[in-house]
Amino acid sequence: MDRIDPFDHRWVVSSLQVRADRVAAGADPERERRALFDELWPWAVGFADRACRRLPPQADADEVRSRVLLAVWESTGRIDWSRAAAWPSLLRRRVAGARADAARADDVLPRRQ
Repeated sequence: MDRIDPFDHRWVVSSLQVRADRVAAGADPERERRALFDELWPWAVGFADRACRRLPPQADADEVRSRVLLAVWESTGRIDWSRAAAWPSLLRRRVAGARADAARADDVLPRRQ
């Protein structure tokens, strides 16, 4: 796949599940977690940049980027390799929440959005 999309089933099968299978076969879970984060880094930066473009100009873009990237890092740390196929749902909630929380920190986004 040319572009990483952690919510695309093809990526889950071709990358995430392969890592989970490695861990099940005895690979170091921490090493696989770090490799997963490294693989997701370009996607996370792009997601954060796209999120920033949809915010009002007074929003702190660096805060949004930081919170989204931290959410991706923390999500990779919480992966349960035995249930890897369910992990993208956690990631989706975490990055969406991080984007909204960062925007709310500057009071530019009402709570309902």
